[in-house]
Amino acid sequence: MKNFAVIAFILALTSCSYQEDKTRLQTTSARGVNKPLVIIHDGPGLTYTYLAKWLAPLQNLRKLVFYDQLSCYHRKCSDHPVTIDDLSKQLEKVTAQYGNNYGILAHGWGSVLLMHYLSHTPKHLHPDEVILVTPMPLDWSSMMSAATKHSKNFTSKEENLLQEVKHPNQCMKALEIGVKYSVYDKKKLPDIYFDQYDCIISGYLMSNITNYDYRFFEHLLPQKTLWVTGEVDYFQLPDYIKSSSKKIIGKSGHYPFIENQEAFIQVTSDFLEEKKR
Repeated sequence: MKNFAVIAFILALTSCSYQEDKTRLQTTSARGVNKPLVIIHDGPGLTYTYLAKWLAPLQNLRKLVFYDQLSCYHRKCSDHPVTIDDLSKQLEKVTAQYGNNYGILAHGWGSVLLMHYLSHTPKHLHPDEVILVTPMPLDWSSMMSAATKHSKNFTSKEENLLQEVKHPNQCMKALEIGVKYSVYDKKKLPDIYFDQYDCIISGYLMSNITNYDYRFFEHLLPQKTLWVTGEVDYFQLPDYIKSSSKKIIGKSGHYPFIENQEAFIQVTSDFLEEKKR
């Protein structure tokens, strides 16, 4: 019963479909700041809105480029499920104008998309700085292990709800459960706002994630790379990542930029102000 709920939880919270349309994109920066930092949001199936407010202080150092990954938002969906190739090509369109003079900040699922992007695009289009925030596992077994640990405290009512997610109206309820068990203080949920969440199609993307770990993509990451995780995020950074390249934000889980914004902004600002290593 518990394992079925975990699988249902993963599939329900990681699926979407789309019909070709213009990408919603927003840029923001302080005067005189020109270097772009492209933000890849968590998901799949979310929008960038939950990130914009909390990452705003970084606009003093970089031109923040937010965009929505392909989904069903604001349009009639086709029956064609989104593939990671679709999302990678979309990201390439967003970054193409920057050459390799830009950075990427990827949250959660965004780290998986970034690894695919780096392995399927020419090197001259790769970012010269990367920040991976509470990155998601790259293989199914690690994802299941993390999700099982993540769901140990589900109530019977929550388990039943996750097993019955069949309608878009139920998606937000499922997402709320996910957030509840992804944060440091479950009694005081962070001020996090999701405007929409899409789980119309089954978990196509998540059931087809690669069976690698991050070492497989290490040679594709720039020398200037920062790994950031929350103290109690359900997926802790692997030991093989150099300690000099990773930071743990105290009193936070999957959303350190919200749960402990001051510490997160300090860590990422220090990194962005460093010269290339």
